[in-house]
Amino acid sequence: MGRFTERISQRLIPLPKEMSCNDIKRVAFSDVKIDVIFPEDPTLLSAKRKLITYFGNAIYGSFRIRIVDPMPNTVKVLNNFPNSDQAYHMWYDGALNISAISSKGIMNGVRTLLQAVSKEDNEFVIPLLFIYDYPDIPLRGQWGGDSMDDIEFTSSLKLNSLDYTGTFSINSENTGVGNLEKKEVLENCIKEGIILTAYVPHLEFVIGGYLNKPEYAKFIERIKNVPLPESAARNDYKPGLCVSSEHTKKLVFEWMCSLAAIKGVKSVMVWLSENTEKCICEKCKDQEPFILETKMLVELFEKLRKEFPDLGCEILLTQGSYSVNEKILEIVPDFISVLYYHGSRTYISDKTPMIYEGLMPYIERGGKLGVYPQITHGWRCVFPWTGPDFIKYRCDEFVEKNIHKVVGYAVPSNVYHRFNIAAMAEWTWNNKGRNEKDFMKAYAAINNIDADGFVKWCNLNMGPAWTLAENRFLVGQMFNFPVIMKSKFDMEDFRFTDYTKKPIKDIDKYIRMADRAVKAAKQIGYTEGELESKCIVAVLRCAGAYQKFFTLLNNKERTHEEDHQMSLMYEMMHNNSKNIYHALLDWKELIDKDNSHFHTRITDTAVICMRITDFMKNVLNKLIIPHKEHHSLEYNELSRWDESVFEKNDAASIKYDISKYIYKDGRYHICFDFIDSKVGTLVKDISVIQDGKCISDTIYDKSDKKESFLKRINIYEPWYEVLLDVSDTTKASNRILEVILERTGNEKDTCKGILGIRKI
Repeated sequence: MGRFTERISQRLIPLPKEMSCNDIKRVAFSDVKIDVIFPEDPTLLSAKRKLITYFGNAIYGSFRIRIVDPMPNTVKVLNNFPNSDQAYHMWYDGALNISAISSKGIMNGVRTLLQAVSKEDNEFVIPLLFIYDYPDIPLRGQWGGDSMDDIEFTSSLKLNSLDYTGTFSINSENTGVGNLEKKEVLENCIKEGIILTAYVPHLEFVIGGYLNKPEYAKFIERIKNVPLPESAARNDYKPGLCVSSEHTKKLVFEWMCSLAAIKGVKSVMVWLSENTEKCICEKCKDQEPFILETKMLVELFEKLRKEFPDLGCEILLTQGSYSVNEKILEIVPDFISVLYYHGSRTYISDKTPMIYEGLMPYIERGGKLGVYPQITHGWRCVFPWTGPDFIKYRCDEFVEKNIHKVVGYAVPSNVYHRFNIAAMAEWTWNNKGRNEKDFMKAYAAINNIDADGFVKWCNLNMGPAWTLAENRFLVGQMFNFPVIMKSKFDMEDFRFTDYTKKPIKDIDKYIRMADRAVKAAKQIGYTEGELESKCIVAVLRCAGAYQKFFTLLNNKERTHEEDHQMSLMYEMMHNNSKNIYHALLDWKELIDKDNSHFHTRITDTAVICMRITDFMKNVLNKLIIPHKEHHSLEYNELSRWDESVFEKNDAASIKYDISKYIYKDGRYHICFDFIDSKVGTLVKDISVIQDGKCISDTIYDKSDKKESFLKRINIYEPWYEVLLDVSDTTKASNRILEVILERTGNEKDTCKGILGIRKI
């Protein structure tokens, strides 16, 4: 094994397949020579630059690092490995050599070396490594969040794929144009050897998302579907596509060609619709809509690969297509890869297999199946989770079932989920190398955390963390509209579950474990872990309070003692919603001090249990059940708006005297709730005015963000709370809340909402 192997392996993520180290050389900073004897391409040149940036390149350096063509015996060994184009060999024979079949393998070897070396006392400390290494899964990467801006970090972990959405339009010649906005993403993918997949998102968004402009009105008539009457009557109706239309096929194909022609794009993908609007035209009626979409895409990909023969072709399945996925897989030819996504089956963190039996025949016949798993607590919330047990469980399945591509989803930014991303990189590359404990130790060593203390904390924290994530309490409450909305809102949503029917088994045991995890993290000064465990404790207590309160509420023959229990559960929900709020926002501040990675889902997560508390209080008041009165976290409705406030133009200013609510400095929330109407409302600006001067600061939502508004309130995101810090209040003056709103539809459309305030 080599006397230094274990020590050096602690620096490496992912762990190489076969590795030993018998010696370490100390080399002066000015004494390293880089030799490259290998065919040059952009990836190879980038690998060379990485070495020179770190080591320099002394012409007469006595210690040589060589990138060389493999010898015949090495070629034979590497070719026997799975995914041999990414494999590499490293050895020392008087020089430290890196060899591979392709520049991708060379880059992987360079990344391993740069993790292994260190600097001490003006010298390089260079382990003399012997390695044979290759990945278990061919394509390992991400989509969404800020993954396209985090390539430096993810590529250092040998994650080698990125799915990146385009922007789409029609030019003056009526030709579809697709583009990738961030040129630096293309450059970084080329430089790092990343397989960049450019994709067209869900097809039902083509009209409502990309062509929702007056100048496209005539063109839309050629491609839109003929809807069912009940579909067209819905408030949230958006025209879908008629995929039998030659105009639709031409447009989608032109977008695909535009993406394929972009330098750096290695593959093109199209996402099937999530909730297709069935077309009942003569060509489409009586046919299954997802089968029709797939047949169109197969036809277009056949044409596309004639123009771009080296291009990868991919189709994404969706929750809408789930019932016919097996039929879709039967008609997809071998040259097209298929990726499995489902909003409530892959964006979950439960303890059941993700790749279901219906997908296996496609894999067994040689089909290249990918999967889009979430690698976080929940896609709709932002919540801390260090989950070695969860990530290992997922990756074990993906490797065992021969998955071709794993596309991890981390919302809203990778900075909040570094551990889980590194764990995914570890176990999609080398699934049998380290167990969970060994990975914890390596991660702790690399990040200068006390390794034994980190393992102790993880072992206490990860059981409660996974149990809570699997229960989906937080994610589900985001869609529990009858409870959390201030308006009557009866929209059904498949993402909500009645949690009175899904209690957390042994919840008190998990609360005790998470409490101990708080102490364990504190003992080693690991503040991030301490805050994570505090969040878990508080949400578990909220989940327990919720389950008991609503179970008692459903009992129409409650005793006086049970009424008292309801008031105690309200008290528990109130206190722990405050604990969640402070722990979660402290965790966010620790990781993202400058708000560069802020997303409104963070504040949604911080306040969701406050909204449940509001509902509980209203129930107790209605039932005349005594309870403790709380002024902190208290919600008050201020006013309501409708389309009449927009009579003069599309923007409206709502002003309200809030002096009786804001009478001292501190944190307040301005709350918005959608009332069922035709169109939504943009929240453009919020300020508190005193004596003609603004005395409020909007927290996190900064005006330099890409959007020109704070939030869109509509049927899909029907509630929001903006965090305001108010200062310099004076008793003698009035304080006026001014909110600038903008409607999103035309003057005939209904547009309604509720404005409220919460004191923190």
